Order: sequence, then C-alpha cells, then structure tokens
Amino acid sequence: MTPFCDLFVSIQGEGKYMGVPSIFIRVSGCNLRCVFKDSICDTPYSSFHPETTKYTPEQIIEFVNGYEKINHVVITGGEPLLYGKDEDFKTLIKELNKLNKFITIETNGTQPMLDPLNYKIGLYSVSPKLGTSVGKPGEYNGYKLTPEMAEKHNKERINANVLVNIALYSNDYQFKFVYSGKESVDEIEEVYKIMGKKIADEEEYTRMFYFKNHPNKHTMMMPEGITNEAISKNGQEIADECIKRGWTYTDRLHIRLFGDKRGK
Repeated sequence: MTPFCDLFVSIQGEGKYMGVPSIFIRVSGCNLRCVFKDSICDTPYSSFHPETTKYTPEQIIEFVNGYEKINHVVITGGEPLLYGKDEDFKTLIKELNKLNKFITIETNGTQPMLDPLNYKIGLYSVSPKLGTSVGKPGEYNGYKLTPEMAEKHNKERINANVLVNIALYSNDYQFKFVYSGKESVDEIEEVYKIMGKKIADEEEYTRMFYFKNHPNKHTMMMPEGITNEAISKNGQEIADECIKRGWTYTDRLHIRLFGDKRGK
C-alpha cells in the first residue's frame, strides 16, 4: 500500500512550472536522509519519521475532480518512485492519465522511472543530492540522524544509471540541484561526466540523442534554505553561476509566499 500522506492545492514553487496552480499528492517514505549545511530535509515527516497512509487512490481522484480548472498534478515525497511497482501507486497514475492531467513526479533520482509505454508522465523533476546533503550524525529539529543513516544516504544519493535513463527516455525532465556553495557547481559537473561515460559505450543513435537532450539544457540550481533570508543569501552568486553555464536559476516561491508550512 502506498502511503499517501498529504493532499492539497497550491502553486508550484520550483522549476519550469513555477507559479502554476497544482494539486499536490505527497507520498511518505524515502531512502535518503538529507541534512544540509543550514537546514534539514524540508519534509522530515515523510523521510526521517515517515507517516502512514491517509488517502486512498479513490479519495485522491475525487479530490482532483473537485478542481476542474487545475490541470497540473504533482506527486512528491518522500520518494514517490519507491512505490513504482505498488498497485495503489500504479492505479493512481492510470486514473490521472485517463483524466488527461499533466503529471509531475518529484524524485531524488535514485529509483527507476516508470515504464514510459504504460504511464504518461509530463515531467520528471529530479533533485539529485550532492555531497552537501550528507550530514553529521546528530539531532536536527527533533529528528535524529544516525551514523548508519548518514552512511546509507551517502552511498545511495547518486544513481547515474537512473539519471541517464530519465535524460534519455522521459517525456521531459529537469535536474534541480540545491546550491550550498561553489563546491556544488563542481560536483554537478562531475555527475554529468559520470553520466557521459555511461553513454559513451552505447550505440550511435543513443549518443546523438543524449547530445541533443543533454542535462545541461535541463539544469536548474536553487538556493538552500527554508526561510526567505536563507534562500536570498546566495541568490546573486547562483545567478552568476547559471549565466556562466547556461543553466536556469529557480527560486523557492512557495517558501517566499507561504513559509515553510505543511500543505493542507
């Protein structure tokens, strides 16, 4: 059973559809445990202490049908793709496809994407976790990070095979990185080098497709933080790096408008 723990309407706060009214469906449970330099994961209740199921697929579809003018549906987490083979999850996607909703799946990029032949996903919004997400064991805002959690997180946070598959085979995608300092840029470049090496041994068609659909064209950087002050801190620095590389700066509009509040 997929633990759907939040269901609400808001605007998309990040990425290429920032500002678009959207229905958000949150799945509880994550394989990673992010602790950044100045902040912990912004939804620790869906990762550190994952909550249980609150909504069924039928209840979610009924909710979605109550907002006829909203076409965008965002499935977020936690890590939604942990449940890619779960019947509840597959049922929800199929029902949303029948309604012709534009689906965004927000993922950390470590779990396999859904079969593109059976499930229509408008956008994979991928947030690969850089080394700055590996926290020191300790207690953060009441949530405990054990040495085992930190080690597992560091080991699993980048899955180049999954990132390559999303870049090659998804309908559309964005790689959305948290900027914690200049070291973040160097690590992003390194991730792309690793991805490129995996492509190099493939057939010519795949290499050419990757060249045309290279992640550089889909790269976004956003500031770390869960307060207005924190996300404004490195804004100019991030903008300069994006201009230099042709990447896209994305703000965290939901934080600016609503603060770090749980959706209702």
